[in-house]
Amino acid sequence: MSWYRKKTKFLILIILLFGLSIGYAYVYGDFKVNGIAGVTKQGWEVYWNNAQVVQGSISQTAPTIVAGANNTANTKVSFQVDLTNPGQYYEFTVDAVNNGTIDAMITNIEKTVNDIDVNSEQCPLPAYVSYTVTYADGTEIEENQLLAKKTNNTATTQKYKVKVEFLSNVDSSSLGNDTLTLNFKFGITYGQATSSATPVTAEP
Repeated sequence: MSWYRKKTKFLILIILLFGLSIGYAYVYGDFKVNGIAGVTKQGWEVYWNNAQVVQGSISQTAPTIVAGANNTANTKVSFQVDLTNPGQYYEFTVDAVNNGTIDAMITNIEKTVNDIDVNSEQCPLPAYVSYTVTYADGTEIEENQLLAKKTNNTATTQKYKVKVEFLSNVDSSSLGNDTLTLNFKFGITYGQATSSATPVTAEP
């Protein structure tokens, strides 16, 4: 079975010079305000990190984290594993990290098997295979959930848990000797947070 699944800081100095001359009769005043303002560019830096296999998994080989679309580093996680007997599973955790200066939120979730939406009646997920992606404590992942910006140079993380399992309540003799390959994909899009963003209640 298989699953395929900037912080550049600029300092802009603005010199404010405001001159005001006031003249009335024999009274004359010269009033000036001088100021320097530093403006820091906001940085977007959301990525995956720290993929770890859960003890008890059929394989202890951790998923790989590589560049995804647009060659953005650490935005794609992939693994490959063979489940041969009922009760076997492969499970890992991975951190969604916001190391930028912009609050992020989930704007889209896509979960497919063989490129078909898991919520579709045509989804080819067999009754004896389970495929779940949640936060580490089992909390459901939903759109508009917040991944806050870093605080005091400390990145914000939310831990995800991914599990694919050959269910144990299956008579393996009834399955035959054929090999079934399923392509699991979980796509999640983070965008800039808006007023509709909601805090995540999951344990980090």
